[in-house]
Order: sequence, then C-alpha cells, then structure tokens
Amino acid sequence: MAGARQQDMDIYADTFGLPRFTPEVIGGMPERVRGESSMDLQVIHGIVPDAKLVLVNARSTTNNDGGGAFEKLGRLMEAMTDRFPGAVWSFSIGWGCDRLFTAADFAPVRAALAGALRTGTTAFNATGDLAGLECKGGQRWSAPPSPDDVGVDAVASLPEMVAVGGTKLSTDAEGDWLDEQAWYNVPLTQGSGGGVPTLYRRPSWQVGHEKAGPRDRRLSPDVAAVADPRVDQLAAGRA
Repeated sequence: MAGARQQDMDIYADTFGLPRFTPEVIGGMPERVRGESSMDLQVIHGIVPDAKLVLVNARSTTNNDGGGAFEKLGRLMEAMTDRFPGAVWSFSIGWGCDRLFTAADFAPVRAALAGALRTGTTAFNATGDLAGLECKGGQRWSAPPSPDDVGVDAVASLPEMVAVGGTKLSTDAEGDWLDEQAWYNVPLTQGSGGGVPTLYRRPSWQVGHEKAGPRDRRLSPDVAAVADPRVDQLAAGRA
C-alpha cells in the first residue's frame, strides 16, 4: 500500500477551491508514495467534500508469510466495520490470478465483506492494470501472452466486491463524448483487467447480460470509469 503526502492534498484542495483536509490514518502512514492513495483521497474529497476520510494501512495483511493472509485481511475488515459502520471502502489490493486460490481461501474475506455490507458499506476494488493477464508470471512477462496468462484479479472477483474497471475515453474538440472502450496500452502490456472469474456463479444483478461471457458465471468488472491518463480528441484538426 502506498502513502499520501499532505502537501499534494493541500495543492489539490487549493487548486479546485475545496476545503483542505487531512485523513485519519490507521496503521501508520506508509513511507512509499506512488500516487494511488493520494488520487483516491482527492477524488473522494472532490465528490463529497464533507466526508470523513480514513486511510487504512493494510500492508501487514498483504503478505502470506506462514499463511493466513486472507484471515488477516478479514480481521482488518471486521475491525474497520466495527469502527466505521456504513462506510464506503475503496481498495486497490492486487492478489493476482484468481485461479491460484480456492473458495475456502476467500472464506474469511467474504464473511467479513458480508458483515460490512449488512451495515450499509459498499466495497470497491480495482480489477487491475495488466490488461487481463493477471495469471502471467513475472518470470514470463517479456514473453508473448498465451491463453494460460488470461485471468482476473482474485479479490476484485469476489461477489461481495464491486469490481471497477477502466476505460479509454474519446471526445470531440468540444469535449463531448464520442466513444469509450476498455483501456489498454499495447506497448506496455497494461490496461484494465476483466473477464470471467473461475469460482463464482452469475449474481442476480448481472442476469440479463447473457451476451457477455458464459451464462452462469460472474463477470468482472461490474462498473468502469475513465482510467487512461490521455483523452483522445478525434475531431478534425485536433491531435
């Protein structure tokens, strides 16, 4: 998990005429700053300026030393539910290929998520940025993709999680919508994750989309928003 700089958040608030804010930090502010946490905090603050923002350092749950990583994450979720019932959760946890796990592995996290949802919480998690190649091992990253590399992010695939994908937006010269598709960057083998999880059946809110994927399987993502840092302007005379 990455940390956030107060200076960045102050600049954001001042630039857009918003009140300055300082999130409550649980578990200590991570030293490494890569921008994701700052971006999440800033976007949420821009949408709901009066919301209480809490940054939870989940780094201790993301290793599986000696086993029990999912149990750790489940306990952290339960603690946050007790402390902040009904909160909106935004995750960016990547656990890798869903085919590496079983339904039993996910049981502690699913139980914790179900408990949080009963308090009114909604949990969002990114589907990843490996363009659907979540199952490709690092030692083979430079090799051409194969069917065995295709997969979805494990945590984002959970039925209790709202899986959030990314899109590439195209507009005309006036900024009006022209087209939107899954975001990808071929040279960097990056892009929005998504696909058909192996473990879960089609939830009720996805019934009626039978043209997308197998009829009986969950689909990922559930929703998507602009993720490509570059907006294409396709009108004549604009590059």
